[in-house]
Amino acid sequence: MMDKIIIRTIKSHARPIWRCGRQFDRDGQTVSPDDFSTEELKRVMADPALEGIDPDTDEVLFTGGKSAELPDAPEDPAGPDKGKDRGNVEDEDLRQRLRDAITGLAPGDFTKGGEPDVKALKAALPGDAEKINAALRDAVWEALIDEGFKAPEKPD
Repeated sequence: MMDKIIIRTIKSHARPIWRCGRQFDRDGQTVSPDDFSTEELKRVMADPALEGIDPDTDEVLFTGGKSAELPDAPEDPAGPDKGKDRGNVEDEDLRQRLRDAITGLAPGDFTKGGEPDVKALKAALPGDAEKINAALRDAVWEALIDEGFKAPEKPD
């Protein structure tokens, strides 16, 4: 099995996208096929906005939904819960709306643990309320934190 693959958006797709709980952009993300279930790996390889590169040879393994066969991926590398409620990870527009809502929350809209309150997010996005859950909030929150976002501080 191939150890690593660089997955990135194709040249004509300038914005980062989320697939299978990961964000991919033009710079690419080096991943192991073992990080994905077989179903997730098939979904990534079939995505018309993504391409996969062998980091050792720079060979294109798949691009824009056209792929060469990758070696077998394990059926379920993360256990039986892999692929269950993944927090609506495929809905890029919802993720963007959630990012915008989080950055606009007031200090009182964050939990004692520092995360955005799910109820506040549902109130900020009533049309998406039934799709918003803690898993989705956590995925978007983690990405914002990685980008340097800090929750607003409560006034003294």
